[in-house]
Amino acid sequence: MSKPFGGGAGAARAARAVCATGLVLLATVGPVGPAAASPVPSPASSSSSSSSSPSSPAADAGPRLGFSGPFAQIETGGQIWIGLEGMPEGWKEAVVSSPALAEPVPFVPEPGGQPGTGRAADPAHTYRVRADIAPGSYPVTASSEGRTVATAQLQVVAAGAADITRFAFGPREEFLGGDVSNPVRPGAEALVVLTDYRPADGEKTVVVTSPVFDGPVTLRQDSPDDPGCKCDDGGTVYAGHARVRSGVAAGTYTMTAVSHRGKETTTRRVTIAGDPVADTKPWLIGGVAAAALLGLAAVIRTVIARRRRGEPDRA
Repeated sequence: MSKPFGGGAGAARAARAVCATGLVLLATVGPVGPAAASPVPSPASSSSSSSSSPSSPAADAGPRLGFSGPFAQIETGGQIWIGLEGMPEGWKEAVVSSPALAEPVPFVPEPGGQPGTGRAADPAHTYRVRADIAPGSYPVTASSEGRTVATAQLQVVAAGAADITRFAFGPREEFLGGDVSNPVRPGAEALVVLTDYRPADGEKTVVVTSPVFDGPVTLRQDSPDDPGCKCDDGGTVYAGHARVRSGVAAGTYTMTAVSHRGKETTTRRVTIAGDPVADTKPWLIGGVAAAALLGLAAVIRTVIARRRRGEPDRA
């Protein structure tokens, strides 16, 4: 049960996603009130796939809890791995409980592990989140010798939720890898990529909106804009491109993707910076060229008609 801190398939999976464990660590030295089997409000997140915040120095100095699961987010009814670290010297046992857990999890010191690190008393047992609870944020408490030693908030999502590990934006001519967006100049073409390891069945497109675009941008599976990043192995990649508005001011803006038939919303921040790209207005250039060709054709027809009538060409 130390996977959230020490590796393993679940931790490696979570590490690939940004803030993937979905927990908020809270330092505490006193008992907490009775827990109810209903979610409590959680801080607003910039993404439905990224809802955790780092622990504070005070939390790092004492006992702390960590969570991970088979996917980037902890799901109702899903398996959960719990880690406990920072316990005081000489501790013998602890119990982790939550209205979100199907049962309390007893902990004992990890044999041969780092001092203060615990593991589940029955490491072969599979612990799960309750399947009958609503998605939301739930308190988790670690108790030892009759007192609360650590608490955390566990963010739980609905079963079968999206597993979006990256949603990125950058200049179309540059390689776009990872879940980090790169600045794009006003008027330039931007590449947008979203990777989902659990896409909705049959969903071939994802719609993206942002104030930096003139309208919605459709990302597609098997798009020629797919950058072919190794970081997307095993995932379903949606990609597309659009031109950033030439008049957009430099700054940071939101970019939002709606997927899973409207059930999932993922948001990132994108940056517009640099000198605007010159607007060549290809439609205007094409129109002028067409008009010139039409004028030339009219002149040629006039000359041919005069020669047929025996009239001299006019200079």
